Amino acid sequence: MPAISRELTAGTLEIAVRESPDFISAQRFEADALEGFSGPVLDFSGCAFQNVSFNACDVDRIYFSDCAFERCDLSGFRFRDGAMRGCMLKSCRLSGTGFEHMSLRDVAFEGCLMEYAGFVNCKLNEVSMKDCRMTKGLLHGCAQKGLSLSDCDLTEIEIADTRLRGVDLSTCRLDGLRATIQALEGASLGLHQAALALSLCGIRIKM
Repeated sequence: MPAISRELTAGTLEIAVRESPDFISAQRFEADALEGFSGPVLDFSGCAFQNVSFNACDVDRIYFSDCAFERCDLSGFRFRDGAMRGCMLKSCRLSGTGFEHMSLRDVAFEGCLMEYAGFVNCKLNEVSMKDCRMTKGLLHGCAQKGLSLSDCDLTEIEIADTRLRGVDLSTCRLDGLRATIQALEGASLGLHQAALALSLCGIRIKM
């Protein structure tokens, strides 16, 4: 979680973005919204967002560094062609949110609703997800190092061209997982998930 220890300036998100979208730093936004913004870049550094919603935005490149999100609504938002560094997202809604060609480093998702969220062609470095619901989500064409998934609901998640080597999935729900056995090679599963792994190999267990 980012250490935003210095005092932040309270701001209005829409005004801040329209005045200086290419660099917004050390501001706190509460019970606010950004709607219908379009532009080439959004760049936030050392900012805190609480009960903020991002709606119908179209931005070419997205950057967040050392930012904290709490109880925010980013449903349907597109993070693309940019980076997130040292960010924390807690109790946020990310239904249908897309991460495309993004580099995520030291990013934590905790208690987030992420159904239908997709990570496509992303670099995931020291990314953690704890107690998140990512049902029917996507992991496509991603490279990961130090990915952590704990107590997450990954029901019907689709994994393609992504290797989960070194990832512990033993506390996650994997019902209806759509993946190849190669995607899970080197991952850790619980004994209760053995039948799932065998089914990916085309092996059926008769009781």
